[in-house]
Amino acid sequence: MGKLGGIRSAALLGFDIEKEGFVATATAIALMVDAARMPVYFVSEARQLAQVWRYLVLGTIGVLVGTVLGQRMLVEVPEEVFRGIVFFHNPRTWNRSPGSSESHKVARS
Repeated sequence: MGKLGGIRSAALLGFDIEKEGFVATATAIALMVDAARMPVYFVSEARQLAQVWRYLVLGTIGVLVGTVLGQRMLVEVPEEVFRGIVFFHNPRTWNRSPGSSESHKVARS
């Protein structure tokens, strides 16, 4: 539990994907994982979720605002800096360099 983001980032760093594609791919994967989890939460924790609905709405608004702000900030971050931040904040990648020969090229359309 709570380890998938790091594993996902380590795997995605192995491909030569631009930062926007990296974020979009990681987000799409996370959404699919969470979509699979949500029905379980709704069934097993429905009463508790109903009690905290205001916090869920506030959290959802926060996610939307953070997404818009994050998208604007991402445009300003150079590609090398982005990869370095992801690399150095993920211990699973520390045994190789950000631009190592282990990277796989991905065709861009």
